[in-house]
Amino acid sequence: MEAKSPLADLWFDLLDGRVVTNGQKTSKLLVQGIHVDGDTVWVQVARAEQPWSRLLLHIRPRATIRDVLAALREASGSDRIEVPHAA
Repeated sequence: MEAKSPLADLWFDLLDGRVVTNGQKTSKLLVQGIHVDGDTVWVQVARAEQPWSRLLLHIRPRATIRDVLAALREASGSDRIEVPHAA
């Protein structure tokens, strides 16, 4: 069994249940899984209204919740979103 990660707990708290908007669509996120690899985080989420939907967030080191929300707002239908650290 994998040890709990403070970084995974942080991203779960920041994203699970978060309401996000992309264009005209507003969705509530459900975190389905988190994998931490060093200081890089992979988060699998789904939209509450479509729990079978899948979206993979690849959150780079030093990225913030603002970076993640900006990437989600600008997502163009891909099932994987790269979240770099904002300049």
